[in-house]
This record gives sequence, C-alpha cells and structure tokens, in this order.
Amino acid sequence: RSSTPRRAGTAPLAGPGPEPGPTPGTVLWVMASANFVGVCFARTLHYQFYSWYFHHLPALLWATPLPTWARLAAFGAIEWVWSRFPPSAEASAVLAAAHGAVLVGLFLGPRAAGRGKPAAKGE
Repeated sequence: RSSTPRRAGTAPLAGPGPEPGPTPGTVLWVMASANFVGVCFARTLHYQFYSWYFHHLPALLWATPLPTWARLAAFGAIEWVWSRFPPSAEASAVLAAAHGAVLVGLFLGPRAAGRGKPAAKGE
C-alpha cells in the first residue's frame, strides 16, 4: 500500500487500464460497409454513388466467404452496370443481384469461410 495520500475524487487504478478503442481498420470497415448498405437500399442511383464505394468494393468483397470467382464476377458485374449509359432495366437487375450477393456475403462474414477466430469451447 502506498503511503502517498490520494486526492479527493480520484479512484485507485483497478486493472491494466481502460479497454482499447476501435482500431482504424474497424472504423474503416464500419464506414465502408454502412456506405455500401446505404447504396444497396437507395431508392434511386446516380453515377456519383459508384465513386462513394468503388474504392472499398475489393476489400468488402474479400471480407465475404464467396469463392474468388464469385467475388470477381460480382466486381465485374457492378463495374459493367455503372459503365453503361443510359441505364436499363437489365442493368438494374444485374446491379441488384450483384449487390445482393455481396450483401449476403457481408452478412455471413469471414467466420463462415473459416477465416474467423475459432469458436470457444461450448459454442
């Protein structure tokens, strides 16, 4: 026990310290996936929206349990749709399907692909 008196209103340290905050990677993941979900459920799409998530799309795709060929197909389909002008019903259907595949993959997450942390005993 320390003989140094504590100032009023201070508590002794109880443990190793405060829990660490989110990592920069976690913050980026949350922002990129939230942005992608917002684009997926937007009522209308404008070409500028693609610039909002294009740079995150490879990271989002590789965070899914989809096989590599499906990731590349989704990326190619999304690129094809956004490169078309004027928009068509066919392109909208392809975009909805590709976005849906990525969204389901993000929902399933890396654990479904066996890349996550192993489950604790009893889970």
